[in-house]
Amino acid sequence: MSGIRGLSTPRFVKFCIVGALGVGVNMGLLYALTELAGLYYLVSSAIAIECSFISNFILHELWTWRGVGEPGASHRLKRLAKFHVVCGIGLGINLSLLYILTEYLDIYYILSNLIAIGVVTLWNFRWSSKWTWRSA
Repeated sequence: MSGIRGLSTPRFVKFCIVGALGVGVNMGLLYALTELAGLYYLVSSAIAIECSFISNFILHELWTWRGVGEPGASHRLKRLAKFHVVCGIGLGINLSLLYILTEYLDIYYILSNLIAIGVVTLWNFRWSSKWTWRSA
């Protein structure tokens, strides 16, 4: 899978569906932790993103990349670690974009987060495919 062609595959569609569920987890927690719990939006975002990492990984294992990779708990833990590296870099990209868009361009933090998620989706799919699950 290379370039733009990989974005029209059934696996990318599944990835985006799982991602949409992750956005729900992310946005719900971002809002609740910021507006209801009173946390600073960047702290709320980091927590929300970590929760969405975990839920997305589980769904990707069970559906998006079902049958890809070695079975067993130790192999899944290795994939989880790789997924966290990929998504951790995505987190840095997300938080940077969130901050820039919110603080410098004065875009509402919820909209800024959605824009950042869109950019990071492409990063995460590319490296999840290429490294975490090494799918064809």
